[in-house]
Amino acid sequence: MKKNEIKLQYITTVRESVNYGELSIKCDINRGLTSSHVQKVKNSIEKLGFLGAIIVIETKVFTGKTELVIIDGQNRYTACMQAGIPINYEIHKVVEGESVLNITRLISILNTTAKAWSPSNFLKAFVANGIPNYIKFDNIIKETAFTITDLLHIYLGGGGAEANKKFKSGEMTFIDEEFCDEVLRAMILIKSYVPNLAMCRRVLPNILSKSPDIMGLANEIKRIGTQNKRDMGTTFSSNQKEFEDRMAHILKNFKADYKKAKKAA
Repeated sequence: MKKNEIKLQYITTVRESVNYGELSIKCDINRGLTSSHVQKVKNSIEKLGFLGAIIVIETKVFTGKTELVIIDGQNRYTACMQAGIPINYEIHKVVEGESVLNITRLISILNTTAKAWSPSNFLKAFVANGIPNYIKFDNIIKETAFTITDLLHIYLGGGGAEANKKFKSGEMTFIDEEFCDEVLRAMILIKSYVPNLAMCRRVLPNILSKSPDIMGLANEIKRIGTQNKRDMGTTFSSNQKEFEDRMAHILKNFKADYKKAKKAA
């Protein structure tokens, strides 16, 4: 059995219970509740009745004491509690792979069958698990307003399906953290000198990473962007192909000048 797998054993089903306090929701690792969605669920239950048992696990991993933690059905639970409607729930016991991280992964899988977790849901959950790379992402986003996808391009070398899979696994690793940190610093430096568009921010890590002097290239982009703004009223084209071609041209010239300077030295 892999370290990131969890195995459950069914114990029993509790029917028509109004002892809501017996169950708990771990909002730090689960998707947050929204009043509008809870109201929709409440309306549906009042109209059609309670459909589908809430899934609960018996675990001590959170507090050291046995708890019944909801892993699927938190909106139904909250809607029923607010309306005084009895709930049905299945109790399962963790028999292998018990950890907060594995329970977080299980919750994300179960929620995906209904309404898929967003990247921010995964980030919040893994931050709550205290995983350093996710905490770093969270801090960078708060400080710079970059997006998760922006950071995947910087720290994982792209924002495609493979990068997203690694991000959602809870075991995201960076390709070269020190190098990526420098790319991030360069991105912060030139952020206001290029169009504020996702496609621009996602072209730049690839361009910067090809430079023999990342911060040197960033300063050159800043210089040209400033000059363009002064002369033409805009920094760079917001057309993706034109922007990519312009950045590639700047990189080519910068590398040539860098090589000449090295030879002269």
